[in-house]
Amino acid sequence: MQKVIVITSGKGGVGKTTTAINLGAAINYFGKPALIIDGNLSTPNIGIHLNSPEVPVNLNQVLLDKADPIEAVYEHSSGIKVVPSSLSISELKKIKPERLKDFKKDFKKISDFVIVDSSAGLGKETLSVLEMADDVIIVTNPEIAAITDALKTIKISQEMRKNVLGVIVTRVKRNKIEMQPETVREM
Repeated sequence: MQKVIVITSGKGGVGKTTTAINLGAAINYFGKPALIIDGNLSTPNIGIHLNSPEVPVNLNQVLLDKADPIEAVYEHSSGIKVVPSSLSISELKKIKPERLKDFKKDFKKISDFVIVDSSAGLGKETLSVLEMADDVIIVTNPEIAAITDALKTIKISQEMRKNVLGVIVTRVKRNKIEMQPETVREM
């Protein structure tokens, strides 16, 4: 069972990257191969979080046909396989995010579970990542702006005929300011 699971949200700063890393680590911990791809091409953070911000070969070079997908895979000390994106602005201007789907089969050959961290919002970059998804997990916070954006993301994912596995609500403090879990669930 090989799957591409996209971690996404309509809003930035909700915990997509942390969720992607933790999901990949959990899958790896339970003995299944996991590959985490930093599909957030404009503001990548997977490499930063995993202490490899700049690597010789990255996803940007794969998208530019300067490297094969397998060449961009690095193994973290935890055993998780990672494909970081470049922090370079000059590379960002040259790449075409819509090419990501062209490499879906290549990434599935590398690992049973491919976890893709997407950019925030519903622009071209995020939609390109969603195109390669088998399954989608939405990440949000218990605040009206984040929930509204999550609902839009669910709708777009469903329109693209993607299986939405569920919604993860992060940064829950259970205070009077945030939306209550029952309200979030109803929405």
